[in-house]
Amino acid sequence: MEIIALANHKGGCGKTTTAINLAYRLSRLKQKVLLIDLDPQGHSSLGLNINPDRVDLSCYDFLQKKPFAEVVIKIMPGLDLIPGAMKTAFIEQILAGKNRREYRLKDVLKKVSGYDYALIDSPPSLGLLTINALLAARKVLVPLEPGNYALHGLQKLEDTLKMLQNKAGHKLEARYIVTMFRPTKFCEDFLHTLKPFFRGSLLKTKVNFSELYKDAALVGLPAGAYDEKQPDEYANLAVEVKAWAEGKDPVFISSLPSPVKLDINSNSEMIQMLRGTEDGYEYRYVIDTQGNITTLRSKKLNLVNLKFN
Repeated sequence: MEIIALANHKGGCGKTTTAINLAYRLSRLKQKVLLIDLDPQGHSSLGLNINPDRVDLSCYDFLQKKPFAEVVIKIMPGLDLIPGAMKTAFIEQILAGKNRREYRLKDVLKKVSGYDYALIDSPPSLGLLTINALLAARKVLVPLEPGNYALHGLQKLEDTLKMLQNKAGHKLEARYIVTMFRPTKFCEDFLHTLKPFFRGSLLKTKVNFSELYKDAALVGLPAGAYDEKQPDEYANLAVEVKAWAEGKDPVFISSLPSPVKLDINSNSEMIQMLRGTEDGYEYRYVIDTQGNITTLRSKKLNLVNLKFN
């Protein structure tokens, strides 16, 4: 089971929206996904139509070593949830002085099986709950919205990751995803400023600002389930995260046209193709029914004579 923590010291960066929609999109790739709502606010639960104030058992009970089967809630095929609850905020006091309190989530997750992915929606703080999430995971996905305050919060998170590596010998593989992106000069400049610093760790998918995600959250559904016709960048993100988890080269299918149905014989499993350009090349991505992607790259494009309005 690949355990990925979603973390950022700063709130309002799209972390919970990313947790919900990435979990859903991974399940649509025929992956079995467990979403753990470790945030006492319980927003991931609310975003999946589960009221954290009305659940009998929650992440609080799971951390108290309550049996997993009694805590987990089946949301839809391929997607289960351990709901959040406000009382999870008291875990720090309850575990004070107890052995391996920083590893409690890791220890209880050892008894969980049958999933391809566990996504942990951590609180917007760097307290004991977030430390538990980071120590339980091998990877951390950091949502980052354009803005100077975001970079300040990011620095604190990176200091925490270095501390865990130095003191606990726990090195996390980090990836960063730009969220709430708008087609403005500020956002474009922000993105271009980030790229040289993050290099390969900045995922190429970027999530555009859209009322779709707010509307979907209001009715307790992932965006893709709420309205299948509207563009949903988390479908692209799921493909990129899956490639990351499998140690494959990241696949860039963000901001491309809608999939083009191929007119092919019925015996073939190749079902759709996406097109795009990057770094002076034209790419075509053929995706089969198993979610496998074949990348076809053209010769280097001649960009000298291209004119931009």
